[in-house]
Amino acid sequence: MASTLKPDFGRDHQLTDRVAALRDPISPADPFYDWWHACQPGVPQAFLAGLAKDASAIPAARWRAILEEVRRADLTAVGRAVQVQALIIAGGRDPLFGAVHQRALAQALVGSRLVWAQDCGHNPHWEDPVSIADAILEMMPGLGG
Repeated sequence: MASTLKPDFGRDHQLTDRVAALRDPISPADPFYDWWHACQPGVPQAFLAGLAKDASAIPAARWRAILEEVRRADLTAVGRAVQVQALIIAGGRDPLFGAVHQRALAQALVGSRLVWAQDCGHNPHWEDPVSIADAILEMMPGLGG
């Protein structure tokens, strides 16, 4: 899972509501994908359309089953057992996992570094790939070639 160890999506969370509303066949133009793939301007629309097309091939029942598995997940103990450096890159406008989730993840992963991509949503690597690459290179300078 990205950005959290314990999602805690309640029955009143936007994701829960939006996945519950999906009906087969799911159209790649379903408004769900505008929310699910919400990004800053500049992310190529063709890229997002391709993602929506691929995701719409997933039956609605499977979306709901995956969400139920994610809702029950608690990786807190596993996270605390991680013994390597970790770079956590969090979108400041992430509609799924906010600051509470990010801080809990950073606290569980001892020695981790939390970097905020303030103007990004859940997918900062799509929205600001240069800054994300810079953060990775700063954390792991040997990658810079």
